[in-house]
Amino acid sequence: MVNPAAGYGKGAKIVGEVEKFLRTNDLVYESFFTKKGQNARAIVKKRLDESFTDLLVIGGDGTLNDAINGIGENRKVVVNVISTGTGNDFIKSVNVGSNLIQQLDTLLHGVEKTIDLGVCNERLFHNGVGIGFDGQIVADMKQKKRPLLLWGYGAYLYRVLRILSSYQEKQLSFSIDGKKYTKKVLLLTVANGTTFGGGFVLTPDAKVDDGLLDVCLIERILPWNRFLSLSKLGAGRHGKLEEVSFFKASHVSIEADKKQWMHIDGELLGHPPFEINIHKKALKVRVRASA
Repeated sequence: MVNPAAGYGKGAKIVGEVEKFLRTNDLVYESFFTKKGQNARAIVKKRLDESFTDLLVIGGDGTLNDAINGIGENRKVVVNVISTGTGNDFIKSVNVGSNLIQQLDTLLHGVEKTIDLGVCNERLFHNGVGIGFDGQIVADMKQKKRPLLLWGYGAYLYRVLRILSSYQEKQLSFSIDGKKYTKKVLLLTVANGTTFGGGFVLTPDAKVDDGLLDVCLIERILPWNRFLSLSKLGAGRHGKLEEVSFFKASHVSIEADKKQWMHIDGELLGHPPFEINIHKKALKVRVRASA
């Protein structure tokens, strides 16, 4: 499954090299490309009904999200990943290799690992969902053109810094395993993985196979302190900030709020309400033998 647009065209550039590798190693395969506006999940489901044993995803976190939602409850299929997106957060929590050479080696010599998946309003996610500041960044990326002379991760960081300087915390009502909260929130992330936005370690203690969701709540931070806090997020050292709280949970509920955006695996999901749960041991992934 190839998303040719992932990583500003990186997916399209490497597909020939990947197919050559598959042929050289006598792996029987069939390629298909996703297109903008296409129901990629339905295509994955149809292809897997044709008795394929493995799915190789060439794309970013959003492409992988489409793939796992196409797989659904088909737990016999093993997912392989070649990351060509902008953030590539999945590979920071699941050791499939950090570059093309390692990921091709994993495809050939890796071992199966069963991981958990989250589910938000019946849509599966591999890494996490977020509302508030990070949801607004994704909404901004979808609704506006990229900045002139900036692309890839540079364009993303530009938006982070611009929105960070002006974003106003909004009141949010939510519950974590039944305990209710109403707070002014800069960010609320419910995670299966550790890293978001390509390098922000929001939930450093998250594990993809522990049967739990990790929640990071960041309350109001004064604008002039936000940039210092951002540097701590990048290193996963924000746990000591008084505005930050962490939780382990099985269920998170977010009440209706038309003023706030939610993202799912870096793709825009919409506005609350949302019900978020964990699906234990839901997906087989091929990882490096040392993982």
